[in-house]
Amino acid sequence: MLDFNKMFDENNRLTLVQNRKPTNIVALICYCIAWFILIFISIWFFINGDITYLTRGVDDMGNRCEVDEPYLFPMNFLEPSKSLWICVTQCPNETITTRSELYQLGKERNIKLCNYSVPLEDYMNEELYPKGAKGPCPVMPVYSSISILGRCVLDPTLLSSFAFNTSKYYTILQNLEDKLKTSCGDLNMSLSTIVLVLLCTKLMYIIFIWIIPFITAVLIRILLVLLVILSGAGSITCWILYWNQGDELSEFQKQTVEILNSLKSYFFFQGENYLTAILLTILTIILLLITPWIWKHLYFVTEVFRHSRSAICWMPCMILLPIFTAFAILAVALFISISALFGLTIAYGEMKAPRLINLFMHKINIIGIDIPTGVLVLYHIFMLIWTWEFLIDFQQLSISIAVAEWFFKSKQSSRMTRVFHAVVLTLRYHLGTVIFGSLIISLMRVFRAVLSILEAKMLALRKKRATGASGCLKCIQSILRFCNSAAYTVTAVNGTAFCESSSRASALIGGHLMKFTLVRTLCSLFLFIGKLLISTLSAIMLFSLLKNNYAINRSIVPVIVVFLLAYIYGRMFFSIYDSVVNSMAIIYCIVQTECREDRRSYFTEDQIEFFEKMKDDPVPSKIRHHNEDANENFCNNMNDCEQIDNNSISNVCFHFFITGCFVSSAILAHLVPNILDQDEDS
Repeated sequence: MLDFNKMFDENNRLTLVQNRKPTNIVALICYCIAWFILIFISIWFFINGDITYLTRGVDDMGNRCEVDEPYLFPMNFLEPSKSLWICVTQCPNETITTRSELYQLGKERNIKLCNYSVPLEDYMNEELYPKGAKGPCPVMPVYSSISILGRCVLDPTLLSSFAFNTSKYYTILQNLEDKLKTSCGDLNMSLSTIVLVLLCTKLMYIIFIWIIPFITAVLIRILLVLLVILSGAGSITCWILYWNQGDELSEFQKQTVEILNSLKSYFFFQGENYLTAILLTILTIILLLITPWIWKHLYFVTEVFRHSRSAICWMPCMILLPIFTAFAILAVALFISISALFGLTIAYGEMKAPRLINLFMHKINIIGIDIPTGVLVLYHIFMLIWTWEFLIDFQQLSISIAVAEWFFKSKQSSRMTRVFHAVVLTLRYHLGTVIFGSLIISLMRVFRAVLSILEAKMLALRKKRATGASGCLKCIQSILRFCNSAAYTVTAVNGTAFCESSSRASALIGGHLMKFTLVRTLCSLFLFIGKLLISTLSAIMLFSLLKNNYAINRSIVPVIVVFLLAYIYGRMFFSIYDSVVNSMAIIYCIVQTECREDRRSYFTEDQIEFFEKMKDDPVPSKIRHHNEDANENFCNNMNDCEQIDNNSISNVCFHFFITGCFVSSAILAHLVPNILDQDEDS
């Protein structure tokens, strides 16, 4: 088998683009304008908004709750959205059941819970000032309440006194504080052990990345052979049981059939022998058809995984990129959230009888333009989604450039500065490409969110035809995300704009679809199993270490925390490996395509057919060639030809092995019933 990395790196036949130029300038300008508008709106919100509205609200008459009456009180605690809200000096901390108690509360403590127009002397007069959700006096009983952000809300400890059954929730709330204190104490006591286990978790993730090529090269082949053998043996067993189920059998035959039945029930499933035999036969045929195809492309997958592992080991600073991306996303989300919150306080302060439903319909005047609050909030949300996707795609393109530089010129730059150099190249030349690609994913996410809301409304109306559309869009979004990563890799190699890179990447994926399918399937499977397995092992390790520590009350809380932290770390670490695998697969296909195009100048078609291991339709190449004189040494490495010959022989042997297993299974299926019949005659 050809080692493409060795061939092209040693002969310097292909190099990265030397003179990069800025790409997708229009997208960069549009993104800057969008952020300029957002920053201008945010400054307007910060100047005109008042965050104290969160703690000191406005009553239904439009009056601001000042220092002397800082709390908002509803006339009916059970229906706060339909109640009249007024400003009071203090939230009632005891339940009031009669108007006389209401009068005493106002007289002794100056807590007046009726409307402002009701004098304290008339609190007892129910005919003149009746109770009601809209006032002028509150609905009885007035429950004990607590203050949350300047609003009087129902005291949670009174939930058990309601007519509906909430005793279990009351019990949970009552014990929650004690359990929280105990859990925090357990976490504090086991902190050093948790840190030790997390360090071991990091080591296990590195080991898992290291053995993935071995798993692909050896265990997958063994698994394929075992699946074929087990499926064939199962189909033979079921056919034997089906052929002998109506005959009178001897004692030996009955024992044989019982053994076969028990084996079928243990390894396969219960059911009719005829249906089971048909299903297993179909499965065997499918496995026999796809196993040679998988076997053929496993070398490609193994090489991609092996070089991805080497790239991560050579550039360990790459692991820091998800951390910086996470902090950047957190900072942007915090800024946009605070800006939207200040905007809501502007609308809240201008409204009379403010309610959450009407809050988004209110129009805010910005430099003479009335804009609905809901539109401004949606603009903030869209910019958050777009920036979120932009930061993720920026990380992807930086990784692709670093991997491409490592692949094509691994000996020409320092391992510590290569990732930083890739980030600088992305910032200098390809910000527009990242912005354009992230815009496509953002629009898809917004459209999917809108469709999900419509689905929920249609399902509420019992229209079942609405289901499934958002799931299809999720699949399309995943495909677009993978295509974007492929386009970024082409940009990293060729320095082209997004549309040209997408066209080139689509041609590469279409010409090597089977390889990409196998790479993505095995990579996703390995990473999911790795995250789940290592997180579980970390939790088991911590549980075994804390088992004999009697100072800890409940070890389940530290175990759950370690499992979650290990899984989050694995997700972050494996995201880097997944990005490197995607980039490496695209680079391999670029190199293979370029290799195939150039061989036609030096070999006949028969030689090319013998020389190539992977026979896909050629894709037109657009990689620039440098150092064309090095092409004369293209065929000097004869070890590659020997590897091809040996690998071809192994493939032929494997085909003969599979065919022999299938023929032997058929002969055995035909001979076993005859042997049983001969035994019965004897």
